[in-house]
Amino acid sequence: MSRARLVRGAPLALVLGGWLVGQAFVNHLTQGGALPVATPERARADGADRNAECERCHQAEAQAWRSSRHREAFSNAEFQRAYAVEPASFCRDCHAPESASFASAENDALGVGCITCHQAGEAVISSQRHGLERGLPAHRLERNAEFGGSGACRACHEFSFGDDARREQPLLMQRTASEHAASGATQSCADCHMQGGSHAFASTRDPSAHQRAVEVEATALGASGLRLTLRTRDVGHSYPTGDLFRRVRVVAEAVGPDFQVRSRREVFLQRWFEDQPDRDGRPIRSEVSDTRLQPGVPSVIDFDFAQTNESRSIHWSVRLERVLHVKDHQEAAATIADEVVLAEGAL
Repeated sequence: MSRARLVRGAPLALVLGGWLVGQAFVNHLTQGGALPVATPERARADGADRNAECERCHQAEAQAWRSSRHREAFSNAEFQRAYAVEPASFCRDCHAPESASFASAENDALGVGCITCHQAGEAVISSQRHGLERGLPAHRLERNAEFGGSGACRACHEFSFGDDARREQPLLMQRTASEHAASGATQSCADCHMQGGSHAFASTRDPSAHQRAVEVEATALGASGLRLTLRTRDVGHSYPTGDLFRRVRVVAEAVGPDFQVRSRREVFLQRWFEDQPDRDGRPIRSEVSDTRLQPGVPSVIDFDFAQTNESRSIHWSVRLERVLHVKDHQEAAATIADEVVLAEGAL
């Protein structure tokens, strides 16, 4: 019997049932879901309750998220100290997006929650393809391939100072997505920061991950000098990226026979800002240079201690620092929130 005769002879209920299942599947799995935005127009007053629904079904992801900096985006002590000084509304848009439209203690506690990134209207956005073998999902799914790339992260990890009208060109406060695009890296944000699909985003606060990210080579420079060559390993953006007050401090100390420091030198790898005139001649913060580590480009730093008498050895260290506050030209006196020793040694 031919295939055509089989279909023509099939019971109407079977054909109709198959069509309904197929239509339901199409309705559940559609293309082009909206990517997350910094100001959550889709936020809901019941955000905390909706987020709890996600956690009930996706328990492994929820457990990882609960230990993440995303969840603590609003509640962590560093942000709260900065927010107390400058309580700008756009800070809340990214650090407590669900509270940006519906302020509440419950929404504050979510920080960047499941619904912040995955909710797209009444659907849930995902980059993954779900097949019939898994059964119909409990909710509608929107697929968007860019959600697995930088598109899902750009809204909160790339933004301007918010004073574009005063500038000839907008100045980005954070520009991680643009740095990633310019680096030519083939890995996505998730490839490095969500390895194995983990929602803990642990690498940003994992000292060992930062130590793997930076390679330091120390060589003698004549009889009284030191050369440090710094390179990034598998980093698809400037290092450090993100917040303005992240920097690398490189320190070299000439130590005498009595083990006392005879001389100390330090270099800061960071974005540098100064006040310059805007379009109307008023002072505005302007970036004057960027000395951070760049992908594929070695950074060479030389220290000369020729004027230091009786030096026995040169001790050096390279540290990632998260800074609470710094004034122009007073980098050494900045208040440090925390640091990671990337490498250290002696010649």
